[in-house]
Amino acid sequence: MANNLKELRIALLLSPRELARLIGIYPEYISRLESQDRPIGELWAEAITKALGVPAYALTDSEVDIAAIAARAKPRVERPPVLCPIAARYAIMALVAKMGGLWRAEAIEEDDIADAVQNLVAYVDDETPNLPGEKAGEVRASRLLRGLQISALTILQYHEADLTPDFQNQLEIAVLGAVQLLEAFSSVDETVQLPGI
Repeated sequence: MANNLKELRIALLLSPRELARLIGIYPEYISRLESQDRPIGELWAEAITKALGVPAYALTDSEVDIAAIAARAKPRVERPPVLCPIAARYAIMALVAKMGGLWRAEAIEEDDIADAVQNLVAYVDDETPNLPGEKAGEVRASRLLRGLQISALTILQYHEADLTPDFQNQLEIAVLGAVQLLEAFSSVDETVQLPGI
């Protein structure tokens, strides 16, 4: 499916790294989206258009006036991401390797891991108002733990892994290690703010 992502990014004077940060994905994946090697699904389209501040049709309409769209665009103000997308990638892969074997982690397609990262970032960074008495950091920390568990479980089920009877207990322990991985990666980039666990 043809898209105007590269043209929009250039018109808005964004580097691939800046766009990746706005979307919540690791920078190396932007070139894959721009090269049109993979279709941009609904989740990706929403993340991209929200980040760029452009209407949805601007991403796919081959006749759209990119310069006019860029002139009217109101890109999302960059704010520190909730978690480092590169760290999220490796945390998910580490959980899959720990719970299902290294060969399963190595078998994950690049598009599938990118989707898992985008889903995790969207889930953790959901801007739904908190319930009275809930603290934003606690809600996001809880979402991070649940999101990592869901991501790993989804991939393992897709690859038809045989889950042991004590799988849930093992996953709950392993996810704490994945969070530590996220914290370690995120501490490298001072602008990344991981929610307190």
